[in-house]
Amino acid sequence: MEKLDRRAGDSSDASDEAGLTADATTDKRSAPSAGGAQSETETGGTAPKKPFWHRPVFLILLLGLAAAIVAAVLYYWINVAPYESTDDAFVDADIIQVTPQTSGQVIKVAVGNNAPVKEGDLLIEIDPAPARAALETATAQLARAEAEKQQAEASVAQAKQQAAEAEANLDAAKVKANNAQKNYERNQRLFQSNSAAISDMAVDDSQANARQIEAQAKASEQALATANTNVGVAEAKLAAANAAIKAAKAQVDANRIQLGYTTITASQAGTIVQNNVGVGAFATKAAPMMALVPNDIFVTANYKETQLDRIRPGQEVDIHVDAYPSTDFKGKVMSIQKGAGQAFQLLPPQNATGNFVKVVQRVPVRISMTNPDPDRYVLGPGMSVTTNIRVD
Repeated sequence: MEKLDRRAGDSSDASDEAGLTADATTDKRSAPSAGGAQSETETGGTAPKKPFWHRPVFLILLLGLAAAIVAAVLYYWINVAPYESTDDAFVDADIIQVTPQTSGQVIKVAVGNNAPVKEGDLLIEIDPAPARAALETATAQLARAEAEKQQAEASVAQAKQQAAEAEANLDAAKVKANNAQKNYERNQRLFQSNSAAISDMAVDDSQANARQIEAQAKASEQALATANTNVGVAEAKLAAANAAIKAAKAQVDANRIQLGYTTITASQAGTIVQNNVGVGAFATKAAPMMALVPNDIFVTANYKETQLDRIRPGQEVDIHVDAYPSTDFKGKVMSIQKGAGQAFQLLPPQNATGNFVKVVQRVPVRISMTNPDPDRYVLGPGMSVTTNIRVD
């Protein structure tokens, strides 16, 4: 009990002390200071906080945001607005499929895969023996045709000579026939005027002679006609010989071309790829054996049709190749295809049938590369690029 009383007494004393302390504090807050105001330290309170937008941190953030907006606008105005861009683009080239124009066994392959070549370099050689034999046969036929032409020319000359002789014989026969006819008429008049001056037999003989010579003249005419016919036949044979020579020459040229086809060379400078032929293989006419990628490469960029309004040939292009991200390539717009890519598919869409859904189409734009270095950068068809055309 005494302990409880002590605890109660202690609590009462503590309460009294707390009350006294609170009264003293209240008196201090209510009492004016010597200068007419009390400091926070004296009163034991805190000053009211400033709003967030009046603080320096807010002003710094506001200035930073404004600077970021200005920078974004400038970036868009400088690097985005003047350009039309697409990543639907790739390196392209007019790839040449190396195909033989004659069939035969391959006896030599002069290049391998990824080998650079110059225009005129030997690529493949096909066995030339069959083509060479055909050329020799055609050459022999040409020589035979030329010999036949010479014979025809001689026949023409002979026929013309015979025709000239027949014509001369005809002229002589006509003269003789004319004289014989005049002699007969003269004898006949003489007999009629003076029968004693000439006999009937002489008149009859002159008449028979005139008729005989006239018949010889007609035979000479037939001989001349035959000679002229022979001239026509000889000239026809000469024309046939000339035609045979032309045909033989054409055959010789064709076989010489076929012989040339046995040697396949590079049509232009570039790189050989997809070489799938070896020595001993049989080359089939028009069957691809390798491909030649020319050094003259370009970029095909498929732009949306809504981007074409400001694109024109000759505009500068920034080209970024995925394989060389740290290298900037330059180019120029060469041409714009007349028509969307889908129009040239094997089965173009028929929008007049079925349900139509409008889709933005892509149009190929051909872009030249003005500064590629084949010795430094390996650029080939199909490599992905991004193009930015400056259209301002």
